[in-house]
Amino acid sequence: MSAEGMEQDLERDEAERGSLADGENSAAESETDNDNPDRNEVKSLVDHCKRAAIVKHLKTTLKQESETRWHSMIDMLASVLSAYDELVVVLLEREEADLLPDRERIQEMHDLFAAVEPAPEILSASKKPTIHLVIPVYHNLIQHFEHIHPSDHDDIRALQVHALNVFKAELQPDDIHKAAVFLNPSMKHMSFLPESDRVKVVATVMEHVQQIGVPHYERALMPSSDIGAPKPKSIFDFSNLCKFSNENEVEKYIRMRNPPATQDLLAFWQQNEKELPCLSL
Repeated sequence: MSAEGMEQDLERDEAERGSLADGENSAAESETDNDNPDRNEVKSLVDHCKRAAIVKHLKTTLKQESETRWHSMIDMLASVLSAYDELVVVLLEREEADLLPDRERIQEMHDLFAAVEPAPEILSASKKPTIHLVIPVYHNLIQHFEHIHPSDHDDIRALQVHALNVFKAELQPDDIHKAAVFLNPSMKHMSFLPESDRVKVVATVMEHVQQIGVPHYERALMPSSDIGAPKPKSIFDFSNLCKFSNENEVEKYIRMRNPPATQDLLAFWQQNEKELPCLSL
């Protein structure tokens, strides 16, 4: 793969994963816009502590939620949890203990969304491709909200269901993201995708590489035709049996041993450019 080709791939990748990262942020913002009483109580508590100068009596800094930074809600919840014991003492002295929400509910809400926080960063790397991570990130987000231990509190459970529905509606990975998973050698078996998707991806990739044609260095190895009038073909002309098969290249790739998940994606395709000429373009 040429340096120019790598640069073009990174530019295309940036556009694709950027849209998904934006979608993830949008989903999170929609999710946090839900009118949740626990979140509102924590937000009101932090606002009160700032206005009443209670923060001056705390060793731990309380962080306010920002409307423009969705993950600031997670930071706010984490800061209140860190300062909780201090807040109990100060608010009891001020006879304002009723302003302090239940610690368990704050912890559950924090744990529900803290796992989501790294997703935009994972999809926003600028020095390496990340388009192959869109489906895994989406898959793990959905798994998290579907399988996290349900809360004993109705409003936290409702928030969990709401968040799951928002992420499913806002994040819509498409075929290019599925193909990118296949072209990530450590995930090429796509075990976390439905079988119908796996079959479709392989067929699509085969069709795509077939359109690429024979790489120039493969053509150089083929015997050149004699110049002059065409000769009638013998029934024992085996040239058709020697044609380059892109389908076989895809099958060869599938049969290759999976490298470690830590294998650099671009390095893999550079190392296998001659073994897998069309797939590495």
